[in-house]
Amino acid sequence: MQAQQYSYKFTDGWTALLALSEDISVGLSANENFEHRILLQNENLYPEGIEFYPSSSSMGSIQSPFGIHKTVSGILISGIYKNIDTGYTSSIFEFDDSLKFIRKIDYQDEDINFSISTLRNGNNYYQFGQQRNNINAEQFDGYFAKFDSSGNQILSKTYSCGGKTIAGGCAVDARQMLQGENNTFYLCAIGRGHFIPYTSIKDGLIIKVDSTGKELWRLNIKNDSTSCHNLLIAPLANGNYLATWQDYYYKPYKSPSNNQYPEPNDESTIWFSEFSPDGVLIKTWNLKKILDYKFEEGFSHWAFHNHLIQTKDSGILIVGNTRQNIFSYVEIGYSLKLDKHSNYQWYRQYRPSVKKPHDFGQEKLFINGVTELSDGSFALAGEYRSSPSDSFPTGTQKGIVLFVDEFGCFEPGCQLTDNINELRAKKNTFKVYPNPTNGIISIETRGETKKTSLRALELFDMQGRMLHSENYTVPPNNLSLNLKTFELTAQVYYLKLLRDDGLFEVHRVVLQ
Repeated sequence: MQAQQYSYKFTDGWTALLALSEDISVGLSANENFEHRILLQNENLYPEGIEFYPSSSSMGSIQSPFGIHKTVSGILISGIYKNIDTGYTSSIFEFDDSLKFIRKIDYQDEDINFSISTLRNGNNYYQFGQQRNNINAEQFDGYFAKFDSSGNQILSKTYSCGGKTIAGGCAVDARQMLQGENNTFYLCAIGRGHFIPYTSIKDGLIIKVDSTGKELWRLNIKNDSTSCHNLLIAPLANGNYLATWQDYYYKPYKSPSNNQYPEPNDESTIWFSEFSPDGVLIKTWNLKKILDYKFEEGFSHWAFHNHLIQTKDSGILIVGNTRQNIFSYVEIGYSLKLDKHSNYQWYRQYRPSVKKPHDFGQEKLFINGVTELSDGSFALAGEYRSSPSDSFPTGTQKGIVLFVDEFGCFEPGCQLTDNINELRAKKNTFKVYPNPTNGIISIETRGETKKTSLRALELFDMQGRMLHSENYTVPPNNLSLNLKTFELTAQVYYLKLLRDDGLFEVHRVVLQ
């Protein structure tokens, strides 16, 4: 199996939000005044992309990958635009398959409106977002709006936090809208406090509404001591629904130090709840024990869910970015797969590098959205950033799309090590050093794992091409390999070490 590919589908300054197919991607950019532009790109028709402005006096923006949808006849983008005269307006932008602009449907009820998601059901459009309900305060309500096939507004409803009084009141931050059964909709949001010292206090909020926006029930996702961050929902194969989030912060006076302000939770992990179509919470669990061994020893783990989909096998795939050190803000892209019974399947991290010399501590990857392709593989859309370097004197910010296989693998065959027990997965059998290297690397069997022997090695470049291979009749305990013998340039390579237990491990090697 060859390694997967990545491509920079957007120029400097852009971020990719969602790849709708192998060829079509959608992204956005911000200028020095933080005014946004929408970019649509079709690799076959418009390789350089089409920048979209709602009008000559405005700038457009997309707030979420949940606001981008491929329909039978074209593309729907839920976003906002800022007009010089009228302020912020929530909009639905519709394009045909050739990326030709068809129409814009506007919704404006207050001075600031943010559209998060749009769905088309029959001849009607449904929009979910948030609007400021007090012009002099940062108080936002969620809203639900419906439009007919001509773009005429039929109705709109608003939803508050329902009397919750965290941090002096709360605002509703819209996150996602999901089509439910019998022409219903699930509105997924976060309730957050107003005041600056308490902005990290967040609770989850799920509201089920009918096609008229009438609230059928609401479900609060929260606990007493920690906050709920990055809440997302998805349908399950059994007819119920899944909610997932992170307990990123302690609430005031709830941390081990009894801090009066929100404090990062060093034990933060990924949480799930299953709930029924009637709003009944069935069970709640987390992945603390499963995921702990995936990260460097001594570092905490903070995850940020950005998007999720139900896959063709009825499982759930979640993507986002994670930090192993909250203070250095080193962002690492990830994907997390659950099976159709909501059981853990696999977790992947992604660190593609184009910077020379390489410095993984300053290279960041944000995964914003995921699409399952026709062959069962996945396209991960996001943004790559790096600090200034020899190759990029002013630093790098590019929209990026990573193509990974059906197992989420960027490196070849990574799924074959998924079943190694936690102790062995925490520490590889072989040590590869120095890394980065000027050419010569040593491969050494770790003392406590000498019962496992090296049978072969293979060297790959970043495109998955095999550059060198060796087989060993007598397994060596220590081995030296000179990469410059193969006339390699300075970049990242992958060293695949095959073991006598039938498994193998892949080491990333940086050649300087």
